[in-house]
Amino acid sequence: MERESRVRYWTQHIEVWKSSGLSQRAYCEREGIAVSTLQWWCRRLRGSGHSDAPRFVPVAVEPISNVRDEPIEVVLLSGRRLRLSAPRDETELARLVRLLEVLPC
Repeated sequence: MERESRVRYWTQHIEVWKSSGLSQRAYCEREGIAVSTLQWWCRRLRGSGHSDAPRFVPVAVEPISNVRDEPIEVVLLSGRRLRLSAPRDETELARLVRLLEVLPC
């Protein structure tokens, strides 16, 4: 994995860990990664503008039809597309998007 990809990968892991409410140890056990590796990347990225910088994601808003059963499509930063039947619980959708953004293609 090239440097930029590693930085992006670990930045996403750190963001997901911080928003998960889990301890580092619990998060790492759940994800199958070494605590020491997550801690190293936290130190490495601290102050570099990667992990704590606000992230702005471009969003395209399209007209919504009055039919509630139409599927919705979410395009992730990785280019992956997520097609779901509407409506969805916003908390679960946010959790799903965060997890899919971290997973390698």
